[in-house]
Amino acid sequence: MTLLNDRYVPITSGLGFLEAPLGEVAQALEQWRVAIHGSARQERFPGGFEDNVLKLEPLVNGWTSRELLVATSNPEWTAFLNCHHQGSSQKAAVSYLAETMGCHGLFVSSVPPSKDASRGPWGAIQFELYGPVGTPLNCVRAISLSQDGARWSFYADDKPVLDFEEVDAYTSRKIRDRFTLDMLKRYCAALGLHPFDPEFYPGPSILVTNASEMQTPGTSLTLAEVRERMDLSN
Repeated sequence: MTLLNDRYVPITSGLGFLEAPLGEVAQALEQWRVAIHGSARQERFPGGFEDNVLKLEPLVNGWTSRELLVATSNPEWTAFLNCHHQGSSQKAAVSYLAETMGCHGLFVSSVPPSKDASRGPWGAIQFELYGPVGTPLNCVRAISLSQDGARWSFYADDKPVLDFEEVDAYTSRKIRDRFTLDMLKRYCAALGLHPFDPEFYPGPSILVTNASEMQTPGTSLTLAEVRERMDLSN
């Protein structure tokens, strides 16, 4: 039900998208990273997500020095992933680029519920739409279902409801029915996106590498090492 059965979690725990062609997103991202870090470069590769996702290794905790952009089967949208070991840190970048590029950005997350509710990682389903607007984090609409230990909570912000939202579900008696993975998929489809379909990412791909060096010692790991720490190695 999630992208490639979560084979690449935590990289795919959060997925970012920008409503602009691949080359335009790469150029804007490179310019931003040069302004922050002093230098950055692009490398273009044939193939899509699965062909190039491991170019994000090693995964790190700190500045993300590698960011992968992938052309989707909808030429109006580009996928955005990075090398952070928690897999959901591209939210700020998607928000910033949506504002500076004058386009929409989207962050989605689908994290399965924890097998051990006492320690996590805890489940979540998130939909956050950004745009070139003057609100905090230029957020157009945010909806989420999240697990905190054994408890679940639902959140929908006070922004205008989008035309495709299934608002009747938001008052369901069972909290976990208020925002489901199937609902998230339908919301994304209404925007022309299919984040959990591997065929949605045919490529080509561009890896943007910057000169950041601020990392936390001991947290530069391969995907396999991170998954082992998360008890996801099987």
